[in-house]
Amino acid sequence: MRRLLLVLAGVLLALGVAGALTLLTGDDEPAGPGTSGPRLADLEVVVDPGTGEPRRERLACASADDSEACGALDALDPSALGPLGPGRACTQQFGGPETVRITGTLRGEPVDASFDRTNGCEISRYDQVQPLLVAVGIV
Repeated sequence: MRRLLLVLAGVLLALGVAGALTLLTGDDEPAGPGTSGPRLADLEVVVDPGTGEPRRERLACASADDSEACGALDALDPSALGPLGPGRACTQQFGGPETVRITGTLRGEPVDASFDRTNGCEISRYDQVQPLLVAVGIV
């Protein structure tokens, strides 16, 4: 009986460790030898210049070291991909017809962000992602 209790305790301990590793890596599968956790990004970037055909590029990065574009993405403030907060006062200026849409996953989280240049706040958001767009080679 004592042996059965020890085996059961060992199994429960192993399951607890596997669950903790899952929480630490943010992955559905427990991390094991040779596992590095979720990819940095798998994104589609679409730039519509407002005149002409939209340009599409895929950006797949296991880490920031994969390419210049992956490094630019890793350096990007994650809040730049979020929407503007409500009640924001923005200057009424027009910066151009360009629009950008970025969809996919970043650090395991879904991304669906749109950018334009229709007012001061949106121009600022667009400017935050412009280094990424240049590194991807889409602008």
